[in-house]
Amino acid sequence: MSGLGWSAFLPLHAQITKTLQPTLGVYRILTLENHDVFEIGKTTNLQRIPTHSQKSWGHLQPLFSYAPLEYKTPLFQLLEIENDLLGGFYALTKHLPTIVSVF
Repeated sequence: MSGLGWSAFLPLHAQITKTLQPTLGVYRILTLENHDVFEIGKTTNLQRIPTHSQKSWGHLQPLFSYAPLEYKTPLFQLLEIENDLLGGFYALTKHLPTIVSVF
């Protein structure tokens, strides 16, 4: 199995996220200022990422990157991929992202 096909990091704006395909995927959000990973999550529709753009980010400028998954990916596998990403992040940093999404 090859790795995930991550997009480049993009500004977290509804104008950008609404252009994404409405497919399963995983995503990560970080801050432009210090590149702290703020969230790692999964979604059944990548176009739903705009809900994060409605959060109050204060002075921080969030960026996001996503990896679309095949539409046939079962839910349990989507959850496993998210867990693997969180576990890998923890192994590297010894802490979890600020927010861990719940389904």
